[in-house]
Amino acid sequence: MHTVQKRNLLSFTELEDGVPQFCIELETGTGKTCVYTKTIFELHRKYGFTRFIIIVPSVAI
Repeated sequence: MHTVQKRNLLSFTELEDGVPQFCIELETGTGKTCVYTKTIFELHRKYGFTRFIIIVPSVAI
């Protein structure tokens, strides 16, 4: 993850208790739901993760 962030000149994602935290912010209609749903299934399948927090703003961007 940090290798990709460094290559793209992005700030490093902080780890909380050794777990990376991500924030995905995109415009309406760009496929966020599909991306995070697939990501959740893959993280569960590969690592057994069972808890995820998805926050949706009440005001449209």
